[in-house]
Amino acid sequence: MLIRLILTLYISHLLCDFVFQKKYLLELRFKKHGKIIKKLRYSVLGNLIHSLMHFLCSLALLYLLCFNISFRNILLVSASIAISHFIIDQSKSIIIIMKSSFRNNIHVFIIDQIFHIISIILFSELVLNQSIYLDMFNSITSVDKVLITIIVLLISTYGIGIFINKFIKYINIKKCEDYLYIKKNKGLSAYNGGFIVGVLERIFILMVIAIGQPTMLVYVLTAKSIVRFKKLDDSRFAEYFLIGTFISFIGGIIGGIVLRYLNIIPIII
Repeated sequence: MLIRLILTLYISHLLCDFVFQKKYLLELRFKKHGKIIKKLRYSVLGNLIHSLMHFLCSLALLYLLCFNISFRNILLVSASIAISHFIIDQSKSIIIIMKSSFRNNIHVFIIDQIFHIISIILFSELVLNQSIYLDMFNSITSVDKVLITIIVLLISTYGIGIFINKFIKYINIKKCEDYLYIKKNKGLSAYNGGFIVGVLERIFILMVIAIGQPTMLVYVLTAKSIVRFKKLDDSRFAEYFLIGTFISFIGGIIGGIVLRYLNIIPIII
């Protein structure tokens, strides 16, 4: 049951951090303009709202999926995760407010995610009074494998997409409007174009690897090359395009290998 608790909490984390978190909330948490005191006040409000979302989402998913755990423990672990999430995110907000160059720092993003994962594991162990090392290889059920599939899908689609956005910004390659998560272009956001295409691309890669048909990846490469053919004359765009494509493919392939190793597709079907 500890494994299912951790998997469910991590799904909740991915949903609230990557899927449900909208632009207005990010602007509250990491306000760019104004005095420092004002920025800090907005960041506290934004992180409180964000942590409340985590609390409610965790509570709902745990209640639905971890029915063998008492409601008291569900409430306790949800509240603990929400509080730790607020502390971690508020610390991140303060760092970025004090040093704006950290806003798109890929290391800050990775460290932040690692701290969240550690807090999920620690509080889950404390609430159930169990060790993940003893439980990990003994109690993975078909339901747990489905939860792992959801995690792989969320990371490989939204997670990798946001990672590409931050990485491109971090290495300061320009002309990356097709992958940037938030980028205005004549009133339209690239989120409606390149980001969704990237999500669909990685879902396709996951599926073809999971079913043992990696040769079908040629279709993705061919389609991307045709669509971007003229833009590839620009060397800066070509560099960005290759970096984004390789990260996207690596993320999708690793996710597909995990699903194939777990033999997850027959379980779902």
